[in-house]
Amino acid sequence: MTQAIFMLQKQVVIDDQLINYFEVNPQADTTVVFLHGWQSSVKVWVKILEKLGHNQVRLIALDMPGFGQSPIPKLAWGVGDYAELVKNFATKLELKNIVLVGHSFGGRVAIKLVSKEPKLIKKLVLVDAAGFRNEKIQTKLKILAAKTAKPLFALPILKRLKETALIAMGAKDYVEAGPMRQIFMKTINEDLTDFMHEITIPTLLIWGEKDEETPLAYGEIMNRLIPDSKLVVLAGAGHFSFLDEPDHFVKLIHGLL
Repeated sequence: MTQAIFMLQKQVVIDDQLINYFEVNPQADTTVVFLHGWQSSVKVWVKILEKLGHNQVRLIALDMPGFGQSPIPKLAWGVGDYAELVKNFATKLELKNIVLVGHSFGGRVAIKLVSKEPKLIKKLVLVDAAGFRNEKIQTKLKILAAKTAKPLFALPILKRLKETALIAMGAKDYVEAGPMRQIFMKTINEDLTDFMHEITIPTLLIWGEKDEETPLAYGEIMNRLIPDSKLVVLAGAGHFSFLDEPDHFVKLIHGLL
């Protein structure tokens, strides 16, 4: 019979920002920190935490500000602000031997953090990560086109029609960002190519073969840009490759510990 995993839900204040997080095996020396993607939360990692929790490894997944149960920042944060938050989180909790795992938007944050603080993180795992300014360039152009047509949707009765039109044009993330729209636009407009060159720690890239949000081609480019990196493709998996192939994903993470 499989032993139950005790998953603790905790909160901590970092730089006046309340952070909600899940933790497993808090007394272990090696720590795996999980960063979720856009419009996601710690809950997306629960299955992975349960599968990895039987190892004597400290596991932490946090709600980044504006997601899950962590309040929205008072200012329009950029990727660097989120990276600084994760750094201060790791410092305050005195995390050791950190393996940092970032999915999609979380990958952006991880890239920025590791490039600036190489001694803080032992190993990096980028999962279907974002990081290039030209991601979904057509969507951004459609958003811009919709904004230029703003007078057409000025009447309150037409506001919902505008959002429906934006979704139809592929701008769902922008519409659903709501009060996080400024952060969303600031984030997707930052290209992290130069920061990838500066990553000096061992890096594992895990990609879904059929990822349509951040296509496999992005993973291949990152593999060339990041010096000490390896790319593993999960056959048949999509953008949430770690959920499509959880056993394979856990095996890869276990191999880093």
